[in-house]
Amino acid sequence: LDADQRRKVLDLEGWDQAEPVVAKLSMEEKRDLLSTLVDASSADGRLSPLEMQTVKRITEALAIEG
Repeated sequence: LDADQRRKVLDLEGWDQAEPVVAKLSMEEKRDLLSTLVDASSADGRLSPLEMQTVKRITEALAIEG
């Protein structure tokens, strides 16, 4: 990702538009979405500290526990 793309991800840009859609998802669907995001983030075989931080923020935004 270039610098602008990284900023958008870290700032969860677009979350305001996505939140109403995500709020309607079941917990299982939210977990599946998170799993897909983790798979994409670790496509290079590792999850960097920055990627981990972003995954944690998204987990919190999705209200997924444990």
